[in-house]
Amino acid sequence: MGEVLRAAIFESDLTATSVKPQQLVSELPAFDAFWTLYPKHVGKLDTRRAWARINPALHNDILLACVNWRPIWLRIDPDFLPYPATWLNGERWEDELPRGIAVPAVAAHKPAILPADVPRETMPDRVRDALAAIRGRR
Repeated sequence: MGEVLRAAIFESDLTATSVKPQQLVSELPAFDAFWTLYPKHVGKLDTRRAWARINPALHNDILLACVNWRPIWLRIDPDFLPYPATWLNGERWEDELPRGIAVPAVAAHKPAILPADVPRETMPDRVRDALAAIRGRR
């Protein structure tokens, strides 16, 4: 982990919560996957704190829920999506998908080839591979 990131974590106001800075550093790879999958990127520090408070055994379930919810999220106005910290604190990964929505097959997902100036809407290969491995264990 880079010194800049470590310094940013330690300098932030983490003492107001029960989260220790060391926890945040150890949870960053899974958190980065969540941050990539969740379509609304606001309140990253609050989201990181919420993520660190969650039992790590649930991280795979959360990531799988994000994959399942992502097609729905991308069809609705982002203004109507909860902040990612709110989604985590409310344990929204346990919510049922709307009826008639097919759960995507992670292994069949192929990344789109986009021009460099277009923001990426697809899942990075490392996240897709991790989710495929998780699904293979179930």
